[in-house]
Parts: sequence; structure tokens; C-alpha cells
Amino acid sequence: MDVTTLTGIAVPLAAVIGGWSLGRRGLSRQTVDLLQVQVEILTTQNAEKAIQITLLEGKVEVLEQLVTQKADVAEVKEIVERIAAKVGA
Repeated sequence: MDVTTLTGIAVPLAAVIGGWSLGRRGLSRQTVDLLQVQVEILTTQNAEKAIQITLLEGKVEVLEQLVTQKADVAEVKEIVERIAAKVGA
């Protein structure tokens, strides 16, 4: 037999053997691999969201401090205005 004939027989035979060997175990393995990839993707997305939440919490804290400072300034301004009214300024 020449190389062309052997190749012509070997390729389909390899495909049949490969398909048979995959069978249930191969399909199960592929499913597990796909699930592992999905878990990795979800883990990465979760980590990114956790970082975003931390950044947003920091911004909220800064805004709360600004609001508190503004309220304090308004309170002081009101006190100064009452003192000025009593003094007659």
C-alpha cells in the first residue's frame, strides 16, 4: 500500500476511534471544562464588582461628609446672623 491509501484509511479510522473514545466521558469532561470557564468568568466579574462597590462606598462617604459640613456651616451662619441681629449689625 502506498502512503495515500494508508492516509485515506487512517484519517476516517482515527475519526471513528476518536469519536468513540470521547463518548460519555469526553462529553462529561467537556461539560466540566465549560463549567470551570464559566466559574472563572463569574469570579472575575464578582471581583470587579466588589472593587466598584468599594470605590462607590468611598465616594458616598465623601459626599456624606460634605453634606454634614454644609449643614454645620449653615448652622453656624444662622447663629452668626442671630448674634448680628441682637448686636444690631
